[in-house]
Amino acid sequence: MNRILKDRGKVKKWFFFLLIAFLLLYNLSLLYQVVKLKSENHLWKSKVILSIEDQQSLYEHRIEGECLGDEIGQLAGKHKNLKNLINENKYLLIYIFKGISCDRCFSKEINVYRKYKEFLKSLGILPIMIFTEISEDDYIDITRSANIENISTREDSPGTFSKYNELRNSILLFVGKKRNIIIAAVLDYYRDELKSEKFYHKLMEIMQNL
Repeated sequence: MNRILKDRGKVKKWFFFLLIAFLLLYNLSLLYQVVKLKSENHLWKSKVILSIEDQQSLYEHRIEGECLGDEIGQLAGKHKNLKNLINENKYLLIYIFKGISCDRCFSKEINVYRKYKEFLKSLGILPIMIFTEISEDDYIDITRSANIENISTREDSPGTFSKYNELRNSILLFVGKKRNIIIAAVLDYYRDELKSEKFYHKLMEIMQNL
């Protein structure tokens, strides 16, 4: 009888120890999850608190150097009015406009383009204006009023160049002979009205050394 009681006591002790070990492991697991979540939250917080200007700058540098050979080939294949122009020019300046939510931005950019139009022509840089997420009627009205029909095209969503407009701002891409992006600029007229002008000045400096 005493032996049976002793055995039961041992079983209870082992059960108690196993229960404590299980609870300890469970608590350690919970602690690990809490630390992991805190680390992830800190990481996401650091991303969120990046200023819009910083996000734009990071994006610009990330896409510089990317090759647009396939995209430009598709563009020339779909739009006959641009095919000969693309083949005749070594350098391209691609404008990507998304929708018509920023008429002010578009009108300002067209004015800057007109200012540097002859400069681009003298250096053999072909401007191409691509409109995405826009109705055909709005596209026709905009290009006619700005007199840019011969260098413009409308891309249906998602479109060939949609991945180069992640930030939903107008964007400029200066493309070299090998169809790689030499410099890029995400335009934001609410924070930096002179950004487009700065882009053209940088383009001038680059062309002087090519």
